[in-house]
Order: sequence, then structure tokens, then C-alpha cells
Amino acid sequence: MTTTAVEADNPYQAGDRVKHQQFGFATVREVIGARVCADYDDGEQHSPVLHTFLSPANDNTIGDGRPKTTILQLSGTETLPQLEFVYGKTRVRKYISTIYAPGGGGKTALLTAEALDMVTGRDLLGVGHKKRSRVWYVNTEDPPELIQRQFETAAALHRITNDDIGGRLMWSSGRESNFVVATEDKRTGFRINHPVVEGIAQIGGEFKPDAIIIDPFVSTHGVSENDNNAIQQVATLWVTIADRLNCAIDLAHHVVKSEGPVTANSGRGGSALKDKARIVRVINPLTEDQAKRWNIPEGLRREYFNAVIDKGNLSRVGTGAWYRIESVPLGNGDGLARPQEFAPAVRRWMAPDASAEERAEMTLAAVEQDQIAAILIGIRNRDVRYNYQSSNWAGNEIASVLGIEVDDGKKLTSEKGRVQAILDAMITVGLLIKVSRIDPIKRKSFDHVEVAS
Repeated sequence: MTTTAVEADNPYQAGDRVKHQQFGFATVREVIGARVCADYDDGEQHSPVLHTFLSPANDNTIGDGRPKTTILQLSGTETLPQLEFVYGKTRVRKYISTIYAPGGGGKTALLTAEALDMVTGRDLLGVGHKKRSRVWYVNTEDPPELIQRQFETAAALHRITNDDIGGRLMWSSGRESNFVVATEDKRTGFRINHPVVEGIAQIGGEFKPDAIIIDPFVSTHGVSENDNNAIQQVATLWVTIADRLNCAIDLAHHVVKSEGPVTANSGRGGSALKDKARIVRVINPLTEDQAKRWNIPEGLRREYFNAVIDKGNLSRVGTGAWYRIESVPLGNGDGLARPQEFAPAVRRWMAPDASAEERAEMTLAAVEQDQIAAILIGIRNRDVRYNYQSSNWAGNEIASVLGIEVDDGKKLTSEKGRVQAILDAMITVGLLIKVSRIDPIKRKSFDHVEVAS
């Protein structure tokens, strides 16, 4: 059977939005050769038409186009629902966030570690995440075997098991599935790939993720990065998906080559993605000056980087942390003839000149919120002292709640040192306070510990 030129030039596919010269807007249901079957917004049934009678709708809407409006009625700020942060202060449910990073800067390793952190609820990276969340990780460029390798490596570094993950982490590869949600060309203009969008929504609806990670964003569209209007429409699609699935979506983005530090304005292409995202994080490596100040050899400098919020409509700018890329032995070798391989994975790193508050927060990251509450209740109801050599040491309450065995001796054991560090951290962040009181019998002043009011 010979294909005519008209059939070969049919640019439409199922799901496309089109406009008929006479019948108005419609959504393509089926393409048969040169003809198009469509469902028209006016509800009328029309016969298949030649595609030459149609043009791209570019309306991206269904219905009569009338906007929804609301008359403002104040009810007081105390009635406002709180923003639902999904992970630290970097992701918010129903919004998109982005992370900008140079190539080889640790972006993928960090996102892999964050995905595991979210699903295990163990606060591996010290951001205060204690909830077991559901995550869909989409690497749009790497093959399946490399994605699996990245997760295996990070899990080995942080000693994570399948029981810790509990089936809450799902991943996809752009080598196996299409995640291009929109394209653009001179003939048809901007086109939403409705089957892909609906496929993402369907899988997401079944899995119910709290967060979706897209790495990188550029592989989810076929529009010019320099076309702000087109990028804005693509970003809007991801916002729509986030809203539809009631989840947070994080879009990883490449940056332009520059000698200076990465900022929220460093994203490759136009500024539309930055403007659409509510939170923009940036990754920067350790500088030469920082390496010298912290006595880190130049050859190891690239193993350290920080990820900091540089644009925050919903989070405080400057919030972030340092990380280190570690080489993890995989144990997949066979003697000297076939030595094991090593692969990179990320863990949190504390800068030598970190503030006392930063160190305290890192120490408390491993303590659950309900455990903190139990410790405070125990100390509030007892007369306890700060010194670990005291028989009524405040650390005994901490050890009891956390299940840490400490002896009654006067020596500072490793277990007592760990408990004392938690006690000091709780004082530093203001949960507890030290109060000096005179012992009426010994007539000496001793430091007691009380719950901060």
C-alpha cells in the first residue's frame, strides 16, 4: 500500500490538542492515515477530518476557558494550613524545586543519597528527616544497570537494607521509558506529549510518591533551552503533575560553564525554570581558599561540595550543608586477577569551623522526635545534674530512652561520651538549659539541667 504525501505529513498523534477551522478546539483520539478522529470541546460528534483542516491548539486546556475566581474573605493567619515540606527545607508538596550543578559535581550522588534518606527515615544526611516517605527517582539519561549501581553503592555506604527501604523507592530510566512531556518545532509549535504526561500521572497515582526526582530536567522536553516561553510551559507541566499527584518534584538542571560560583542564575538556557521553581539549590565544590584553611590537599578538594538554597520563595536562602564524595568498595572482585571495583557515594560532612549550632543539629539528627520528647519529659520530672560523674546525671535519662548502656563508674566511656554529646547538643539548640544551684548539704555549686521554658 502506497503512503501519500498528505498521510506522511500528518503531524498529530493521540492526545494532541488541536483547533478545527469550523468546529473549534478538540483533543485527538486517533490518527488514521491522513485523517484525525477527535473529541471536540463542544460535545458534538464530528466525522474524521483531514489533518490539513486542523492547527495546533496551543491552549493546553479543556473546557470553555473561563478562569476560576474566588472572592477574598479573611479568616485569620492562625487558620492557614502549614506548608508541607517533604524533605528538610528543599522540597514542598505540590511545588517544584530545582538543583543546579556543574557536571561531575556530585549532583546525582547527592540525589541518590537523598532518595534513600527520604524512604528510610533515618536522617542519613542530617536534615532532620525522620519520616518514611515514598520516592520515585527518574534518571532520564543513565541506563538501568548504572542506576542500580548508584543505589547499591549509597546503600552500602549507609548500611541500608531492603527492610529499611520497605518498597518505598521506585526508579525509572530514560533509556527504557519516554519522559519527554513536551516538544516544539516550527511546523506544529509547542506540543504537549499527552500520552507521556498521562502515563506519569497514572503510574504516580498508583505508587503515590511523596517526592519525584527528575535527573536531569533537560531530557524531559524537546524545546529550546533559550526559549523562556517554551521552558515556562514545560515547567508548568511539571507543576501540574506535582499538584495532581500531591507530591513534591525536584528537577536537576545543568549550568553554564563559568569560572565563578554556581548561583540560581547559572542555569543553562533562559531563566524561566528558575522563576517557576519555588526553591533553587546550587552545588559548589570546595574552593582553593577553603581547602587551604581546612588543610585539605588540593588533590582531594573536588571530593567536597556544598548544596545551598540560593533562591527560596518558601525557604530561607543560605540554608544548606557540606557533603563528601567517598569511594566505596563494592566487593565484586575475584582475587588479584579481577580486583573489586570502587564507586562514589555521598555522606554529610561537617566543616572544621562549623558553628556549635550546626554541630549540635548534626548530632541530634540521629535522634527521633518522639525520643526527644520522651527525654524532655524524663528530665522535667527529675532533679538531674550536668556532670557525667554524678549519680543523678541527666545523661541517664537520655541513655534510658535511646537504649544506650552506660555504667555507674566515674570514667568517661565511649557510651557516656556519646550520651554527653547528645546532652550538650540539646543544650546548644535550646531544648535544655544549665542552671547552677547551691547544694544545701555540701554547700557547693553544681550545674543542674532543666527543660527550657
